[in-house]
Amino acid sequence: MIAQIWTRINADENKNNRKELIESFVSAIMDCRENGMMVCANGRITRIVQSLAHLDNDPAIGELKTKESIRNELFSNVGNFVAKESKKLSKEDEEDYINDKDTKAVKKYKDKIKLYIQDAVNSYKLPEDESKLLITECLAVI
Repeated sequence: MIAQIWTRINADENKNNRKELIESFVSAIMDCRENGMMVCANGRITRIVQSLAHLDNDPAIGELKTKESIRNELFSNVGNFVAKESKKLSKEDEEDYINDKDTKAVKKYKDKIKLYIQDAVNSYKLPEDESKLLITECLAVI
């Protein structure tokens, strides 16, 4: 893993910020020790991989999130999207949605939400089975 991170630091696309990447990498390695003791393996790996975060030319590299944090972030984003989109509904369409009526406007609204959920889940680039589960969980509440 360390060799792969070092290779990434020295990639041509990172030549403009290589010095900062090296400093972050060294700092992450030094942070693997707290109160005179080594942190757990997960803590060490997380620190070292995240040393690339926000410095690597590719913004997705170095970001580590747990499944739970992804799920929480996704649910929050979907909730915000639904709240924003619901304000665009007429009072009649909103009532139809609340009463689960199958009108053209309600279908259009739900389809828009479904598309947002699918795009949001796909942006995390998770394994297919995990993506399907998240999509199902989100769709269950709309």
